[in-house]
Amino acid sequence: MFEGREDFLDKVRRVGAKLGKRMVYEKKKEMREKYLKEPPGWIIGTIKRELNLSDITGNPSVEELHDRHDTALTYWRQNRRQYPPERVWDKFHFDLQYKSFESRHELRAWCVARLKQLNDPVYREEQRQQRKKVEEEKRLAWEAEQQRRRGDPKTWEYHIAKAEENKRRAAREGTTSETWPPPRPEEG
Repeated sequence: MFEGREDFLDKVRRVGAKLGKRMVYEKKKEMREKYLKEPPGWIIGTIKRELNLSDITGNPSVEELHDRHDTALTYWRQNRRQYPPERVWDKFHFDLQYKSFESRHELRAWCVARLKQLNDPVYREEQRQQRKKVEEEKRLAWEAEQQRRRGDPKTWEYHIAKAEENKRRAAREGTTSETWPPPRPEEG
């Protein structure tokens, strides 16, 4: 129940069945976004495949697609414990972008195996070494690019490097900015 429910239902009755369904769907969507946490697409997709809701034959209407989504959400709410909990969804986000499962058992088995892998110290060390290697490659590439830019007279890095070199040369020769320009003979 929500505030203004009766007014909304009166509006739906007045506009007719087809537009009314659309209005109801939009209101449901708004309420879900505002108050409910929806599972990620890989859970909904698994439920749709398991319940054969994803088999689209012909050209289904928007309402049919929304009804399938609502059915999958209702099923998930009733059987929430049979799917991975919310606290691990973000861990699987990148892994499951292009994967699909036929049943919740297959999904759950994959999630359990992946969590074990993520918590394995050997796997963690391999991942750390791989990240370290990638960072080192990026650093070396950046340094090579900087070196290239220092040699290119069209870049500001070249002019900064030239000024630093002139400063170092002046320090070696014993001239500094304090002694240049030379004092006037009157000043002593």
